[in-house]
Amino acid sequence: MTPWGRAITALRLLEIDPKGLKGIVLHARSGPVRDAFLARIPSQCVRLHPQMTQDTLTGGIDVSTSLSEGTLVRQRGLLDAHKRHFVLTMAERTPPLMAASIASMLDTGTGNSVIMLDERTEEDAPPPIALTDRLAFHVSLEGLGLQDISDQEIAVGARLDPAHINTSDQIMTDLVTLAVSLGITSLRAPTLALSAAKAYAALNGRKTVIEADMIAAAELVLAPRATQLPQEAPEPRQNEPEPEPNKQPRSPDKVTLPDELLLAAIETALPPIC
Repeated sequence: MTPWGRAITALRLLEIDPKGLKGIVLHARSGPVRDAFLARIPSQCVRLHPQMTQDTLTGGIDVSTSLSEGTLVRQRGLLDAHKRHFVLTMAERTPPLMAASIASMLDTGTGNSVIMLDERTEEDAPPPIALTDRLAFHVSLEGLGLQDISDQEIAVGARLDPAHINTSDQIMTDLVTLAVSLGITSLRAPTLALSAAKAYAALNGRKTVIEADMIAAAELVLAPRATQLPQEAPEPRQNEPEPEPNKQPRSPDKVTLPDELLLAAIETALPPIC
C-alpha cells in the first residue's frame, strides 16, 4: 500500500470495528493533506485538545443547576458518549491525567475511537504511550502532497460483522511470533493485529481470515511498531540431522507467518529506526 492507501484503509477498518481497533495515531502536520484525510471520516467526530479541563472530559458538578434545584446535579462529560470518533489535536502535548481518562474510555468498550494528531517536531516528546499502545493503527502523511491523494472514499455500506469472522489459534500464535521477531514488546499489538485482520476480511466480504488479511494487518499494525527486521532462521549445524519433512521443526523460534510476500509488505511500512 502507499502511505495514503494505508491511512485510508485504516479509516475503513476503524469504521468497521471501532471497539476492537480503538483508533489511529496520525503523524502529520496541519495542511491540505491532513485536512483531506480528516474530511473522509464518515462519522461525526468531536475535537479534543490538551487544554480541556477534566470536568469537560469526564463530567462534574453542575453548580448553577445544583443551586437552583437544591440538590446535587452532575453534568456529563464528552467522553461519556458512545460510538463516537474523537480527534485529539496536538497529541504530543496531552497531559497525563487527560491521557489516563481517554485510555479508561477506550478500555470500557463503548465503541468510541480516537484519532490522535501527532504534530511533534524533532524537539518534542512523543504522545503518551498509554494512548499510542492502545490504538491499532500508526500512519504517517509526512512528505505527501495533494498529488499523492487518491479519490478513495470511505464507503459506509453493509458489511460482515468482524465478530463473526472465523479465525484459528494458530493465526494468533503466528502474530505473536511475528511481533516478537519485529522487536515489538507491546502485549496489545498481536491482539490489535488480529482485530485488523478480521476487519479486513469483513471489508472484503470474507467469512474466514486468509493470508491477504494477515498481510494487511501486519503492514498496518505491526510494521509501524517494529524496532528491528525479522532474523532469518539459522542454518542447521553439520552434526545435527535435518528435520524430517513430515514433522514440524522443533525450534520454538521459527516464524511461520512471514513469507517473502509478507516481509515485502512489512518493509514498506517500517519506521525509519529499522
